[in-house]
Amino acid sequence: MRFAARASNILLRCSFSYGTMSPSARPSRLIASAVQPLAALSPLRHQPFSSRPVDIQKEIDTIGDMFSVAREDLEYATESKGTTYYNEDKLAAQESVEACLKTYEGLIEQLPDQAQRQDVERRIGLRIQELKAQLQALNADELDD
Repeated sequence: MRFAARASNILLRCSFSYGTMSPSARPSRLIASAVQPLAALSPLRHQPFSSRPVDIQKEIDTIGDMFSVAREDLEYATESKGTTYYNEDKLAAQESVEACLKTYEGLIEQLPDQAQRQDVERRIGLRIQELKAQLQALNADELDD
């Protein structure tokens, strides 16, 4: 988490011109590269049936970071429609959304009781549904064109 926060702070201090920047150099891609390894190192990935207690707040914070990156990638994909960057942006958005969904589903599966699952769903479930809907809208827009 510290690495992602450090990467965010570094990126915020830099001034970027989004119009002339390639999609692979955009800040969200750099943050995504910092956040996604955190999800891969999550205890949920390596020990799905572990007896270790789950730090729910830490996992929710990780999912929140991944949600922000996925949402930015979806915005970039929407804005780049009709440009040469669209396919790359769309693929990045799909990967970000899928990574966020997998981490969320892993957390839900890891929780031992229904009350904790409902609490997590209440806290971030709507964000997850929003990501799914935005990705579906992006895919539907492509079919309409």
